[in-house]
Amino acid sequence: MKYVIAALTVGVTSLLTWWLIPGVMLYAVPSCHFDTTFVTEEPQRTVVSNGRWNTTLAMGIGTGSYNGLIRYFTAQGTAERPEERVSVSYAVRYKLVGQAIQSTTLESNVNMGNSAPLSESSHYVYPALSANFTSLNYLFRLNGGQLASGIDNNPRAICTPVE
Repeated sequence: MKYVIAALTVGVTSLLTWWLIPGVMLYAVPSCHFDTTFVTEEPQRTVVSNGRWNTTLAMGIGTGSYNGLIRYFTAQGTAERPEERVSVSYAVRYKLVGQAIQSTTLESNVNMGNSAPLSESSHYVYPALSANFTSLNYLFRLNGGQLASGIDNNPRAICTPVE
């Protein structure tokens, strides 16, 4: 009987740990920043976007901003047109769904200094820059202790805490 109780205790503890860890990780770093670079290959050109995300999470609602550039290159590698500055603020609602975080963009607004149309920003940077976009991401704790997010066991962004 004591082995059954011990096994149940370990099983319940493991289950609770499996269920609670994403929530603990989510609230462990409420404000962070991370850098991204995306390359979009199109038939007649290549588009490169890179910039910095700043996020703050608080009890199911998050706010943030993205500041970066979109650069357009011809198939020959020369600049197709002047680069465009992207400066967008956004608000999201998020919740835990199993081991993932589901976030929905509630609103997004272009900031002063933005020169890229929001439609191009959401296409070349990330669709979540548009209102009503829903995404599903997973959290990972890396060997160095950093918090990362991504999809399908593939961390894509490492969250650097903002102090």
